[in-house]
Amino acid sequence: MVPPRPEPRELTLPRPFNLRSEARHAAAVEAAAAAAAEAEAAAAEAARFHARELPRLDRVFVPQESGAPLTVPMSVVLATEGRAMTRGEFDAAVAEKARAAEDARRVADAAREAAEREEVQRLRRTLAPRATPMPDFSRPFMAMPSGRKLTHPVSPKFGRKGGKRGRGE
Repeated sequence: MVPPRPEPRELTLPRPFNLRSEARHAAAVEAAAAAAAEAEAAAAEAARFHARELPRLDRVFVPQESGAPLTVPMSVVLATEGRAMTRGEFDAAVAEKARAAEDARRVADAAREAAEREEVQRLRRTLAPRATPMPDFSRPFMAMPSGRKLTHPVSPKFGRKGGKRGRGE
């Protein structure tokens, strides 16, 4: 036996969500649209041609007098002038120093040459020529044997030092 068929249920009707974030989104979209419209209006106003006012040709142009005092020229003091004076003093000091060094060198050279001349004169006075004495031929020359031991020749050691092969002996 077959059970009876159940009765059909009613369909579920969806209810919309009322979220606060959707309301904020809608407000933000409206504000962005308003800002874009305002920016577009400002750009259109900036792009619109604005002509200047035509000059009036019925009267002659007369410039306004200034109330400021006239410019009085002043003498210019350049740093190069002071630098040139300082450099001149420095160059003079360097030249004086070089002259003093040259004078000191000349005095030292003169003193050294005078000392050399005095030394040569003293040596000439002290070094008198003396004759070499004659050898004595009264007794004949006899060669004397030396008291040193004779040298014994040793064969040189050709070969490697150390290692397994050849000890250099």
